[in-house]
Amino acid sequence: MFTHMQNTNGQNFSNATLNSALNNNITSDNSPNSTVKRIKEVLDKNIDYDKKNLLSDSVPQITLNIKGGILPKFTRVQDNFNGLGLAVHDTYSTEIYIKELDITQNEYRALIRYKVQDHFGLDQGDIKNWKFSQFYFLKTWFVLLRSQSYGFNPFFTNMETDVINKGKKNA
Repeated sequence: MFTHMQNTNGQNFSNATLNSALNNNITSDNSPNSTVKRIKEVLDKNIDYDKKNLLSDSVPQITLNIKGGILPKFTRVQDNFNGLGLAVHDTYSTEIYIKELDITQNEYRALIRYKVQDHFGLDQGDIKNWKFSQFYFLKTWFVLLRSQSYGFNPFFTNMETDVINKGKKNA
């Protein structure tokens, strides 16, 4: 990613390994604030199996449930060691939507798309954070991104993944 910062003049970056890491982050979240669990809660209660559809007034509830959850970020303890805490850390934007919803007589399968974007660079909030400000190389990185003479440019890191959510009638 540093090479991309040096050589691409701020063009967006995407990478299959980061997409896989995002998928692992989402699917390994067993907390009650998991966005996958929060979507599943609404789907489980609002699918009409006879008509094989999702009740239309439940869509705003999915949005509310997601807003009450914790969006995918790379702020876990293991992310301090696996490089994701430095490469991505927190995220700038997250788009979550149901890409496909297949309903049979007794079960459903939802394909949920996550599109996550982060800016690879440090802003003033990052560098003022006590956790980051103690590292000299982060201060150097901050200056490199802002100095015209070096030509380094921050860029957006784009990640996306699909997660499957399943449920059963009367489960």
